[in-house]
Order: sequence, then C-alpha cells, then structure tokens
Amino acid sequence: MTNETAEKAVVRVDAEDFAAKCLDLVDEVARGGGEVVITKGGRPVSRLVACSDQQAAPELEKAEPESGEPEKSGMQFGADRGRMRILGDIVSPPDDIDWDTWADEQYELYYKDLGKRS
Repeated sequence: MTNETAEKAVVRVDAEDFAAKCLDLVDEVARGGGEVVITKGGRPVSRLVACSDQQAAPELEKAEPESGEPEKSGMQFGADRGRMRILGDIVSPPDDIDWDTWADEQYELYYKDLGKRS
C-alpha cells in the first residue's frame, strides 16, 4: 500500500483479500493516512480511511491514567443513565381504543392490499 510519490495513497482491494489482510491494512492506513477502497466484483463497495476527527473518535487521543492501567473505551452499560425518560406505560395497550373496530379496520386494509397485488 505504500506509495512514495503520493502523500495519501489510494489502494483498491477485493473484499476477499481485504478479509485476509484487514488488520495489516487498518494499521497501515492509521500510520500513513491513506485510503483503501474495498471492491466486490470490481465495483467499489466501501472505503477505509484514517480517523482524524477527534469528535468522531475522541478515545484515540486519551492518555492512560496515572495508575498505569489502560482506560476502558467504548460504550459502557448505563452510559446514558439519567438522559432518557419513559413517559407513561410502554407495555400495556392504550385504554381509549375500541379493539373490535380497530381489528375490523386492519382486516379490511389487509385484504384490500391483497386485492391490489393480484
């Protein structure tokens, strides 16, 4: 993948080859800042680029804590505690629905839709 003439090399790799060399390509892109275009049947389907935006990956620049233990990164269970609220009962059905009328309407819609497909 190394290209001495261009600062940021663009390399095309077939998906099967990418699967075999994935970790090496990720390391190389992270070091060199190049780009890998992943293809299937000669058509580009995905792109691997180095992440330089700190808002996209702020954990890349975090230093290890002074205790010497590596800091845990990624989503942690309960990370959004206190940020969301459940308003009302999300399990029980609403009381104000006439279920017989609703069922009849759904039945009619279903069979009307089947008639359009014939």
